[in-house]
Amino acid sequence: MKILENTHKLIVEENIAGAYDLANAYINNNNKNIYGYIALSDIYYEEDLFQSAIDILDEGLKVIPDNKELLEHKLSPMIELGLHDESKRIINKIISMGQASSNIFGQLGFILSMEGNHKDALLNYNKAIEIDNEDSISVFNLGVSYRALYLYDEAIDAFEKAYMLADSDRKHTIEHILKSLKSDRKKSIFNTDKLISFPGNPDIFNLLVPSNFDAKLKNNVLNITSPDNKIAIKLSYSDGYSDEDTINRIFKEFKDEIGDIYSIIKPFSISRREQYNDLYASSIFITKVKQQMFYAISILYKDSKMIILTMTSSIFISNKLIGLTELILDSLYFKD
Repeated sequence: MKILENTHKLIVEENIAGAYDLANAYINNNNKNIYGYIALSDIYYEEDLFQSAIDILDEGLKVIPDNKELLEHKLSPMIELGLHDESKRIINKIISMGQASSNIFGQLGFILSMEGNHKDALLNYNKAIEIDNEDSISVFNLGVSYRALYLYDEAIDAFEKAYMLADSDRKHTIEHILKSLKSDRKKSIFNTDKLISFPGNPDIFNLLVPSNFDAKLKNNVLNITSPDNKIAIKLSYSDGYSDEDTINRIFKEFKDEIGDIYSIIKPFSISRREQYNDLYASSIFITKVKQQMFYAISILYKDSKMIILTMTSSIFISNKLIGLTELILDSLYFKD
């Protein structure tokens, strides 16, 4: 371990050449001691030579196969290079060896969040924190994933814990994040009455909507709006043959009319629902042109009947708004 202290000291002193010489001499003197390889990889890492950092650790793994510390040390440079699949393979191998460190689960969480899988990232950040409740990086990243899922209360709680664990330099950054989060939470508050089945006339489809929403029919388009007009649902009905190509075209036209997508909450998908014997498509996303706007669309087709439902909201996005939208979209089906 002394070799790590000495090389890190030389790095801090910006004596990189001396650090290289010391690490290489240590490896040449004893090529079965893992710390020489780790020291040299740390130097490469500091120099942003990530592939070289991986290569020297691989040299060590040839001499000392499946060494847990060498495998774990490979993860940071691999993640820097975006080698996520290989990193996950190594992580799973380390976990299978038993007694994985909090760092392992934290790095898996980070990879998953980079891939947009924040729900699974949360599980791994929490595993990391269970092992080490002072793992400040995992606590911070926990807040990042909660925020990405628009879970403001949980994100604020995580960042407040991260603030307690942070050094003085990072506290300022976390204070700024907390201020922004609390503002977002305040802007996202809204209230709706319980969901009821919309009383259609003729009664050909099912749709759940809040009981306090108003409905008006105009130019064969049904408009259902919240009392404050911040949530609007529109339904249009048509007869005629449709298929997946038609549905894809309708979505593309809708998306092109809205503008550039800022963030995708639920990717566009088309599926055949066995319980309703229909073709159903939906998507939820945000655009950000002049202001943040929340959009959702569902398209329902069955027996030459089609309904296009669009939902828009100017309410600041939250997990609650997403949940309400999913309930409304997924409640849509034709009655027999």
